[in-house]
Amino acid sequence: MDEINILANPIALIGCIILGFGILFTFMSRQFILVRLFLGDISFIKQRILGLFLGVVGALLLYWSAGHLV
Repeated sequence: MDEINILANPIALIGCIILGFGILFTFMSRQFILVRLFLGDISFIKQRILGLFLGVVGALLLYWSAGHLV
């Protein structure tokens, strides 16, 4: 399996950040301070959809930066 050096590959770093936000928005409640800070007053369903979308985009960026998507 290929290892990814996150500091040497900026796409992998961006993918990790996006994936982190996706996980945060998907699994954290709306009372969590970072969710309120970034999203404000947003509905429960919209928060989950945004989290799933960001999670998929972040995972695809990591997959692509490892060289598996050409």
